[in-house]
Amino acid sequence: MKSASIERTLFFFKDGDQNLIELIKGFFPYYNLLNRLLSEKYKGKKIKFINIAFYTEATYALYPNQPKHYTHYHGGNLWFNGVFDIEAFVKMNDEEQIIYIWTEACNNLREAAILSKNEELLHACNFAFKKGLELKLNPDFILLECETRLGSDIVKAELWIHFFEGNMKSKLSFSKNGIIQFEREIDKTKYGIEFFLDMYKKIEIKNNSIVISGHREVEYLPLVIPINIGNSHM
Repeated sequence: MKSASIERTLFFFKDGDQNLIELIKGFFPYYNLLNRLLSEKYKGKKIKFINIAFYTEATYALYPNQPKHYTHYHGGNLWFNGVFDIEAFVKMNDEEQIIYIWTEACNNLREAAILSKNEELLHACNFAFKKGLELKLNPDFILLECETRLGSDIVKAELWIHFFEGNMKSKLSFSKNGIIQFEREIDKTKYGIEFFLDMYKKIEIKNNSIVISGHREVEYLPLVIPINIGNSHM
């Protein structure tokens, strides 16, 4: 779950005057991962948006009023202008590109934290960088979870968010005594739909059912999924 201290972290890519939309969309799972890991440790003043710009030399040549390493914090928004080596980037394979952008994003954010004198953000960034690598930069995560006892069994329901091939899906996983009994895809959408990460609010196990509740504009919520604990079928 996201902390209220940092609402969103965003990456922007630009080469000359061209916004690199495919990269902005494609790295959505990783700036979401960075935001979640930062929020695990960050205890400082509230930040609405962390904006990390990956601008090429061609962009800085066209827009000299937006200098390299420019850092600005105003109205809860933190902005940092990083330098994007697109020529080196395009020669990398997919895994190398992800590690490169992760490393550069965290380096940029460290510099922004130092320049803006936000020590809490610096500590959170150091934690996020290391933790992300430990996770092998896997952006999938548990959004909601609930554990309780049904009879003599300990049961657990988890609502996951998975990222794959430009899409993200919500998936329910139900386990008994640590053993997965069933999994079920709930919904799917494209990268970048922030509402998808906010629309689920609560998961419960009650009356031998899993109940997922959330935003009133989502037609299928609340969703009730019966549990047959005896034979492990839905």
